[in-house]
Amino acid sequence: MKKLCVFLTLVLVLSISSCRLENTNTFNLNADEIKEIVGTSQMSDPVITKTFTDDETIGEITNVVNSLNLTNTNNVGELKGWQYYFVVRYSNGEEITLAFSENNILIDGVVFNTSKYNPSSFGSCFY
Repeated sequence: MKKLCVFLTLVLVLSISSCRLENTNTFNLNADEIKEIVGTSQMSDPVITKTFTDDETIGEITNVVNSLNLTNTNNVGELKGWQYYFVVRYSNGEEITLAFSENNILIDGVVFNTSKYNPSSFGSCFY
C-alpha cells in the first residue's frame, strides 16, 4: 500500500510539473511544409494583404515566430488591436492562424503572451 501511495504521489508531482513546462514554450512552424502564408498588416494605411509563396519570405516569417517565447494564458477568444494577421497554409491542406498584437499572439484562437515580439520584425515582408 505504501508503494502505491508513493507511486501515485510521484505521478501527481510529474503531472503538475509537466503542466508548468507546457505553459512556457515556443511554437514551431516548419517552413519546408508550408505552401503559402497570407499576411495582413495594419501597420500601414491602407491595410496591406499579401500572399507569400517564396521560400525566403516564408523562412523570415517562420524564423520570427519560432524565436518567440510563448506563455499560454489559457484564454480563448479574439485579439483586438492586432498589428499583423497570418494564415499559414500547409501543403497537406492544414491551416493555422496567427494574430500579433503588442505582447500577445493569438494562435488558432488561443491567446499567448510574449515579451520578445517586435512589431517591426515583419515590416520587411510587406514593404
